Amino acid sequence: MKDDSFRVRTMPPEEVTLAVDWAAAEGWNPGLTDASCFAAAAPDGFLLGELAGAPAAILSVVNYDEHFSFLDFYIVRPDLRGRGLGLRIWQAGIGRAGSRAIGLDGVVAQQENYRKSGFVFAYNNIRYGGWVAPLVEVTPTTVPLTQVSFDLIARDDATVFPSARPTFLYAWIAAPREPTVARPTIPSCQPTPARTRRRLSAGMNSKILQNSAFIPSAVSRTVSLRSSRNGFPCNATTPNSARISC
Repeated sequence: MKDDSFRVRTMPPEEVTLAVDWAAAEGWNPGLTDASCFAAAAPDGFLLGELAGAPAAILSVVNYDEHFSFLDFYIVRPDLRGRGLGLRIWQAGIGRAGSRAIGLDGVVAQQENYRKSGFVFAYNNIRYGGWVAPLVEVTPTTVPLTQVSFDLIARDDATVFPSARPTFLYAWIAAPREPTVARPTIPSCQPTPARTRRRLSAGMNSKILQNSAFIPSAVSRTVSLRSSRNGFPCNATTPNSARISC
């Protein structure tokens, strides 16, 4: 039965922390500063489904340009699952993407539902978690990321993400965290894209999470999407030769 008290609205930036908290509760390990980066890149990209005025479901749909959108944070409150609320907020999010190609970081158990919505499997990926070793001191071969040309970082990001996202990258680089450093990927005196390293949050229990990436079946060319929350430039394993990694 359709619940008439369910409403979907846009989450203002100050409420995006709720989405990050829900994702953490699902074991997705969002970064400590993810909320501010997402809010900067997509102030209207997060949806909240409310049941009788209380948060019931969330979804993000970030339209990066006229051709590409990324869907993520698809979560229904555990005690309200099985009532069709997820489908309703999903449909609202898909509608916001319009005719854009949509990438998503899929949950294995939901693969059949993605296919029903016109998505096709792209590749598997595996995320690793565990205790983080002490941060390595900056050496002559590494430099703070803030000292690397933004154009160089953006060009490197463009090799693994199908759309330009300067607002997101600026927010991610400037976000308060442990020092982020870069080093050349190939020992050479020739300019090469930087390899970005970011510390994972310490204190995680050791675990391996497997999920899948999907793309719409209407896409006529192969698009290899990185597994990352809203395209966050931090990932464990991908099938391409991405140089930005955790």
